[in-house]
Amino acid sequence: AGVGWWFQASAGPCALKARRMAPSKAVPHPSQHDLLRAYARLWAVTEFVIIYGNMFLVPGCESFFPSECVETPVWFWAQCVLWLAILAVPSRLLVSLSMLVRVSMFVVQSPMIWESCHWANALELACLVTLLLCPATAVVDQTKDLVRTMISLFYIGAGFWKMNTSFLDPTVSCGTIYIASLLATFAPEGLLPPWLVTAALGSAPWMTIIGEMSIGVLLLLPSRPMRRAGFVLSNMLHYAICITPHPNAVPLFGVFCYTRLFFVMPEAWTVALAEVVSAPRTSSGLAFRVASVALAAWSASLTSDPGIVINWGIPAQTILCLIGARVVLLDMRHAAAWAEAGPIGLGAVGGLASRLLRANGAFWVLAVLFYVFGAQTLGLMDISATSPFSHIREHGGSNHLLMPTSLLQQWEWSRGTDGFGGGVVRITSCSSDYLNALYPCNVTDELRPGIRDMLHSFGHIGHEYHPTVMRMFGSHRIRRHLPHWDGGRPFPVYTVPGLELRRMLAEARAANESFVLEYDTLPGVVGDEKWRHTAVQSKVRLEEDGAGGINCRVLRRPLDEAEEWAPCGEDELPLQPAPTGLLMKFLVWFPYPVVEGVYEIPCID
Repeated sequence: AGVGWWFQASAGPCALKARRMAPSKAVPHPSQHDLLRAYARLWAVTEFVIIYGNMFLVPGCESFFPSECVETPVWFWAQCVLWLAILAVPSRLLVSLSMLVRVSMFVVQSPMIWESCHWANALELACLVTLLLCPATAVVDQTKDLVRTMISLFYIGAGFWKMNTSFLDPTVSCGTIYIASLLATFAPEGLLPPWLVTAALGSAPWMTIIGEMSIGVLLLLPSRPMRRAGFVLSNMLHYAICITPHPNAVPLFGVFCYTRLFFVMPEAWTVALAEVVSAPRTSSGLAFRVASVALAAWSASLTSDPGIVINWGIPAQTILCLIGARVVLLDMRHAAAWAEAGPIGLGAVGGLASRLLRANGAFWVLAVLFYVFGAQTLGLMDISATSPFSHIREHGGSNHLLMPTSLLQQWEWSRGTDGFGGGVVRITSCSSDYLNALYPCNVTDELRPGIRDMLHSFGHIGHEYHPTVMRMFGSHRIRRHLPHWDGGRPFPVYTVPGLELRRMLAEARAANESFVLEYDTLPGVVGDEKWRHTAVQSKVRLEEDGAGGINCRVLRRPLDEAEEWAPCGEDELPLQPAPTGLLMKFLVWFPYPVVEGVYEIPCID
């Protein structure tokens, strides 16, 4: 059942005593210990691939390459030692230690981590409790339904927050851009009739929402065939994202999700992984292995990221997808026999451990529910919340069809506090190279010409912004080499909360950079898109010399022609310190571009 972990953990030792029923010799039936060893090794291999491809997430590493991160041996090289040890001896102790180190690394690096890092931390901490409380022969049995429930909620949340007016508008939607990217890249030119392209692009937003939420719902259902269908849909979704051309390819996200989907069909995964590392026994098995290797090697040619020869996430995801196909086939063939025979060598869990496991399950389901549905509603998270590419409007009022957002920034009693005050500002001019390389990160020119042509023919504005990527890179040493506004075009105006402006200014000052920044303070904290584009309560001009000298002037009534610029008061944002506290480990705000004549949030992530 969808919440079987809850009842199993509280059933006591009688219900969980070891069963040793012998299945038919024709049916491969891994023991419970086999399941843990298989998952541990899969996790170790894929974690190496993920961290190797995201070296900028390692604290102190200001590069894409491990060879340039010798100053951070504790975080990367120590994990490499643990991953190798797990491959040799996949024990509970080694897996627990490795998960704890990886979780700690992301906590230190937070808030500059992907949403998948938050997902990973929650899933690993839930597993960690089971690893510590259960014998090796009961870990997967006690973990599988909890992990499946948690990852189902993540998928549901990813689709749920896309139910807003901006994502659902096909003329600005990220969903439209993704479908156009795939069609323009992989569909034979001239074979797609215009009406089909129009239908595909027009339906892309709703189809994306239905697809993501369907995965979550199917994985939650008690029916094994339905869970299997959810697994297949997940594979299709992530592989499509994997091979989407730059700047929208996200192969390592799929590698992360595939690994945790082990718990949907652990027996089939274990058998499939054993086949991968064993010699083929038949000619068809040999042919499949040769074809898989050839396909994975070919998939590396789909790397489209500038400056990267091979994005190893693409062949890694290709291999996992092929293994996933074998997993589905094995589960279809043997699931009934496995269920009839029961778990092999299932260890007993009872007493205090049983009660603690039940509490662990309840805590993590409630925590994930809050993260998925509560954090953005209250305004505790924006970037790295469970809403990738969703266009959800967090500052200035909600654009969601059902839910409010950022209530703590709107309520009278909370917005007066340092953590939720400051209102909304519109950045109208900035000469700081540091800040311009950070926000708003217009990547429209990075889209291939054929993709832009298809979008424009459909009526899409063809704009896309990736501030999350710039935030995750962390170091200006990386960002300054990437395309960003540096003059020659009109300044890309955008809005941010006052709290985020304080953080931005503190970072620019730490870079000892001289710059001029101008912004408008918007009246109130909530308004429509016209308000975000044009409303102004006061204007501020900030000049900094890079050595601590600050000249801040404010025009308090900009519509009054007789009004003159005056020195900023102590309460003006540039004169306030950078925000601090636990909240700043989770909360980073999106900049929302102001595109003339467009009154929805453009594609942004």
